[in-house]
Amino acid sequence: MDSTTFEKLLQKSEGRIIDFKREMYDFSNDPEKKEIHSYVKDVISFCNTIRNEPSYIIVGVKDLGGGQRDMVGLEHHIDEAELQAKVFNKVHPKPLFNYHLVNHHSKTFGVFEFPLYKYEMLLTSTVNYKQTLKIGTAYYRNGSGNVEIPLLEAIKINDWLRTLPAPADENIQLINKQNLLAKANDNNTKLSKVLSEVLAFAENYNKSELKEFCLEQIAGIKKDFNRENLFYRGSQIFFCTGHVNQINSFATIGTVANYLQNNNNCYTYKFLMQDSISNLESNISRTENDKGFVKINSTTLSIDPNFKPKANITIFISHNNYIQVYNGIRQALIELLLK
Repeated sequence: MDSTTFEKLLQKSEGRIIDFKREMYDFSNDPEKKEIHSYVKDVISFCNTIRNEPSYIIVGVKDLGGGQRDMVGLEHHIDEAELQAKVFNKVHPKPLFNYHLVNHHSKTFGVFEFPLYKYEMLLTSTVNYKQTLKIGTAYYRNGSGNVEIPLLEAIKINDWLRTLPAPADENIQLINKQNLLAKANDNNTKLSKVLSEVLAFAENYNKSELKEFCLEQIAGIKKDFNRENLFYRGSQIFFCTGHVNQINSFATIGTVANYLQNNNNCYTYKFLMQDSISNLESNISRTENDKGFVKINSTTLSIDPNFKPKANITIFISHNNYIQVYNGIRQALIELLLK
């Protein structure tokens, strides 16, 4: 969104299709999930409201009344992947919206844009939360507030939805991408599952860079890799020259740490993991209980082909190393989807 469009929105009055919020939703300090469910209700309401143009939530602007605005700006930013994830599985059908960051007079503002979209039915909540949300209930904008939709109004909104044109391919693509972003941002969803779904999306919409990324993560990194492009797969590991027979294949952190502290032949190195995503998930599971290390007997060529001379080494890769790389892949995927 450019500054000209943003300035035009600022001239509009707060009401059914536009809402000004002084502060961004605070999901980090929300033990009772009040902010999340308030946000979900906002999304449902803006999507369900009859209109002939997109509707908006503008964050970082305080409405003072009488057309006056206090341009506060954002104090903290939430990326779109997290915003999509917060409504994932809480709304049906899946809502379609864009989130923009706008720089205006040296300040940053957040803009939620809800385009006109022909949903197959009214959007409803799939969760209960106190007096805010009820399962199977639809909400809409009434004036400048969000309220439950009465029966007669629900009939009008359904009639309005039927008059909208069929979704353009670009909107279908966008809603598919947003669903994938939400899954990628969900730490409870395995990356092996997400990557398979993203690969199908990339092939369907000819996203060559995204397709190459998914294939690389699913199959593992080839030997002729570019280290700089794969920084997200790097992690600081320990290695010792020669074989270390005193330590079992799955040693605890305490045992390994004690050995490394008392051995002059042990070093640290930024190791690039080439494992397939399924192997990474397997190693995370294998080391999870004791948060221990995997011991690998190898050569310096396995770490860096430029190491001279070639020598036998013992590599120690910890549970935290695997987690760091796994999270790095997840973040790289999110950034690609956001491009």
